[in-house]
Amino acid sequence: MGIHGIVKRGRIRWLVIFLFICFTSLWASVNPALAQAGAQEKDFLWSVKSGTATIYLLGSVHLLKSDSYPLDNNIEAAYRDCKTVVFETDVGGMATPAVQEQMMAMALYPEGQTLKQSISPQTYRKLEEKVTEVGLPMAQLNHLRPWMCALTLVLLELQKMGFDPSYGIDHYFYTKALQDKKETIYLEPVEYQLSLFADMDVGEEEAFLQQTLKDLEVVKTMFADIVSAWETGDAARLESILTLSFKDYPEIYDRFLAQRNKAWMGTLERLIGQGGSAFVVVGAGHLVGPDNLLQLLKDRGYTVEQVSAHAGVAAAPAEDLAPAFSLTSGMEEHMRALSLAIRRGFDQAFNQDDRIQQVSKDFYATVKRLVVESFAAECLDAVARRHMEAQLNQAEMGQIIDWLNSPFGRKCADLFKTSLMSEYPAELQEFLTAIQKSPPPSSRLALIRELAHATKTMETSLEIAVTTQLVATTVVDATLPSLQQRPFSEIFDEVEKERPLLEPKVEHRITYFLLYRCRSLSDAELEQYIASVQSGIGAQYYRSLYTGIKLALMDAGIRFGSAMADLQWRRKQGVRTFSAIDRRGKGYR
Repeated sequence: MGIHGIVKRGRIRWLVIFLFICFTSLWASVNPALAQAGAQEKDFLWSVKSGTATIYLLGSVHLLKSDSYPLDNNIEAAYRDCKTVVFETDVGGMATPAVQEQMMAMALYPEGQTLKQSISPQTYRKLEEKVTEVGLPMAQLNHLRPWMCALTLVLLELQKMGFDPSYGIDHYFYTKALQDKKETIYLEPVEYQLSLFADMDVGEEEAFLQQTLKDLEVVKTMFADIVSAWETGDAARLESILTLSFKDYPEIYDRFLAQRNKAWMGTLERLIGQGGSAFVVVGAGHLVGPDNLLQLLKDRGYTVEQVSAHAGVAAAPAEDLAPAFSLTSGMEEHMRALSLAIRRGFDQAFNQDDRIQQVSKDFYATVKRLVVESFAAECLDAVARRHMEAQLNQAEMGQIIDWLNSPFGRKCADLFKTSLMSEYPAELQEFLTAIQKSPPPSSRLALIRELAHATKTMETSLEIAVTTQLVATTVVDATLPSLQQRPFSEIFDEVEKERPLLEPKVEHRITYFLLYRCRSLSDAELEQYIASVQSGIGAQYYRSLYTGIKLALMDAGIRFGSAMADLQWRRKQGVRTFSAIDRRGKGYR
C-alpha cells in the first residue's frame, strides 16, 4: 500500500514530529540538558562489541536547546576513544551547490506552478492562517511543495520553543570530528533522505500538509517528551512514543526506519570486522522499535549494552556558576572582538584581492551580510561558552573565577582581549619604528613568545587568520563558473594546507604587538606573568578558552559555507526563491 492509502486510513498523529528525530539532512537544509541529571542513570548510547572491536551507537536528536550541553562525560569519552565517526549522511555536504540545487529542485514547483494552484482552497486557507500566525508572508512559501511547507512549519514551531538544528547532536559531533581530523563515514546519500519525502504524489503531499496543520499543537508536548526520554536514556519511553506514532502505519515505519536500518547493517558490520572502534551517530528513532539497529546487531550475535551515565555529572550546580564564569572571563567582549576581527579581515581581503573586487556591489553587500550573520558575536559566544562549560566542572570553574579576579589573572585577561583587536593604536606604529632602530634583546623576544603561547594569544590569532582566509577563498570560489566551483569541504582542506604559510606572519605581528603592550614590564615581571598563566588553573582556562573559540569559528565557517551555497543556487536561478531559515528562527532571507 502506498503512502496515500495510508494517510487516508486515519490521522498521522504525531508522525511528522517523530520524523524530526529520524533525519539529519532535512534540518540542515530547511535552514544539557542534564538539568535533570540527578535522575539520569543511562545515556542514549550503546556499545556493540565483538572480539577486540567496539562500536558506539549514539541516538541523536537533530534539534536541541543550548542547555542540552555539556553532554555526559561517557558520551564524550566514547567519542574520544574512536578514530572513525559515522553519520547518517554528509552533514557538511548540504553546503555544496550541487546538493543545494538538487534539494531545491525537489522542494520547489516548476516555473508557472504554485502551491495555491496545487492544493484545495480549504487547505490553502488553513495554511494561510497558520503562516500569518507565525509571521511569514505567504509569498515566501507559495513556490514550495506541500511536504516542504509541512516540515518548514514544524521546524518554525520547534525553533519558537528554543530548539535549534545547530545544537543537534549530529551537528555537534560533525564539527568536532572535522576539527579533530577524524575519519568520517556516511551511511546514505543526502539525496536519498530527501527523496523519501520528495517521492510522494500530489494527494499524499496535501494529506501530509493537512495533517501537519492539525497536529502542530502537539509539537509542544510531544517533542519535549521525546527530548526528555533521550536525555535520561529512557529507551522504553521513546519506543512507546514511536509505537504510538506508527501504530496504524507500518508501511511508513518500514520505509522511513526499518528498511534504512537493514541497509546500514552492511556498513556497521564492516566496521566491526575491521577491529578497533567507531562512533556512530544516528537518529534516536533508529535505536528503538521493531527491526531497530540494536536488535539487528543482537540477532547477529554481537554483545550490545547501554552505557550508564557518568556518576559525577551534576548539572544543576553548573547553572549557578556558568553565568558568573562567563561574566568574569569577559566572554561576550571576547566574542564581539572576534566577530569584528573577522569582518574587518574580510574587508581587507576585498581591498587586496582583484577577484573579489570584480563582483557586483549588490553581491558584495549580500556576502558581507552573510559574514556578519554567520560570525555574529552572540552565535560565537553561544558555541564557545557551550564547549568551555563541557570541558570544565564546577570546582574548576570556581577556581578559574578566583584566578581571573586576582591581579595577574585580570591583567592576563585584558592582554588576551586586546590581542583580538583588528586595529591597533597609532602609537603602536611609532613603537615599531623605534624598535627597528634599536631591536630588543633575544631574551626579551623569547619571553614575549612564551607569553603569547601560554595565553594562547598566538594560536587564537592564527585561527582568526585561517578563518578569514576561509571566508575570502569561499567568496573567490563563488566568482568561478558553476562547473569549477568546489564543495566547501575542499575549500576548507585547501585553506588548512595554507596554515603553515600564515603562521610566521601571525607570529611576527603578535610578537611585536605584545612587545608594545608589555613595554612597561621588566623581564622579571614578565616571568611572573608567564608563571601565573602556566599554573595549573591558568593553563586550564586558556586551553578551554582557545578550544571554545576554535570550535566557534569552525561552526561559523560551516554556517557561512552553507549560506554561500544557498546564495549561489539563487544566483544561478536568477530569481528570489525560498531560502533556508536562519539559525535563530527569525524567518527567511
